[in-house]
Formats: sequence, C-alpha cells, structure tokens
Amino acid sequence: MESILNLVVNAENVRLVLLAVLGFCGFVLMNRRMDRMEYSLNKRIDNVESSLSKRINNVESSLSKRIDGVESSLSKRIDNVESSLSKRIDGVESSIKELKFNDFAHLSSAIEALTFTLKKNGSITDEDKEYIGSRLAL
Repeated sequence: MESILNLVVNAENVRLVLLAVLGFCGFVLMNRRMDRMEYSLNKRIDNVESSLSKRINNVESSLSKRIDGVESSLSKRIDNVESSLSKRIDGVESSIKELKFNDFAHLSSAIEALTFTLKKNGSITDEDKEYIGSRLAL
C-alpha cells in the first residue's frame, strides 16, 4: 500500500494528474463556451436573414410600384401618340382626296377641250379619247 501512496504522492504523478484534471475542466468549459457562441451566432444569422428578407421584399415592392408607374406613363404616351398620328393620317388622307377631286374637277374641262382639239386635227382617235376619259373619269 505504501508503494501506491508513494506512487500517488510522487511529485511527477501529481503534476500529471493535476494536468489531466485541469485539461478536462478546460475542455468542458471550452465546449460550453463554444455551444454558447454557436447559439449566439445562429441567433445573429437568423436576425440578419430576417432583416435581409424584409429589405428584399421592400425593394421588390418599391420596384414593382415604380415599374407599374413607368408602364402606365408609357402606355398613356403611346396612346397619345397613336391618337395624334391617327388624326394626322386622317387629315392627310382627306387632304389627298380633296386635292385629287379638285385637281381633276379643275382640269377636266381643259382636258376635254384639248382632246376635242386633238381629235379635230386628227392627232387623236376615238379610242385614245375613250382611254383618256376612262383614266381621268371624265
């Protein structure tokens, strides 16, 4: 028994036992501290994810509203341009019809006189006169 007591009391063995006990306590303390740090980091990560999710949703909502506004504005502008072009085209078409009618109405008597003169001089045939009349709707 004395040899066991000598062995335990031996300074070298006491140092080893003390180091083993302190090492185990240090491991337990570090393990608990790591668990707390992991919990704290997970909590922070959850908060950051939640915050980022809210910000992303706000940005999406804001962009959606801006896009809707731009789309509405562009749609109104396009409608205004279409309406303006339609009115201008209608005005040009009516002007062209009016010009055609007025030009031929004005020239119709001059063309008849010219074709009569050409026929009288023998420079135009009845067939030519019919052709000219059908082209000018005389």
